[in-house]
Amino acid sequence: MHEIGAPDADFLQADLGSNLPFDADIFDGVVSSLAFHYVREWGRLFRQLRRVLRPGGWMVFSVQHPHADFEEYEDAQNYHERERVSTTWDSFGDEVVVPAYRRPLAAMVTPALNAGFRLEQLVEPTPTEEYRRADPERYEYEATRPNFLCLRFLLPP
Repeated sequence: MHEIGAPDADFLQADLGSNLPFDADIFDGVVSSLAFHYVREWGRLFRQLRRVLRPGGWMVFSVQHPHADFEEYEDAQNYHERERVSTTWDSFGDEVVVPAYRRPLAAMVTPALNAGFRLEQLVEPTPTEEYRRADPERYEYEATRPNFLCLRFLLPP
């Protein structure tokens, strides 16, 4: 049973770095939260997403802001290049080294445009007042520096 008024949705999982195992023109939209930075080649990714989206479809995704990535990854060398970087997560008990790909803003937007998408909206979120109350020290940092980037792209009908 689902909540009254809630839309029905299927959630699917796939390897974003390879050909997506779905037929063409079957999805209305794609949402990705903080996952694309694990994919090396965004040109292929966006061509695959265009293939599986219906005409008029949309794609919304969030990533760490490219400036934040460059500032926070110790192994980042050149903002203007795509670079393989890594960070250590220790919040799950054991330390785990997690690789990712850091890239400049243009390298985030251009592959989607080249795949036929149109940029509809770009948002650089700022922290809320609730966040200020919960973590004042981190709030001050994030209120003056970009941390996340949210983008919405559309396909022509």
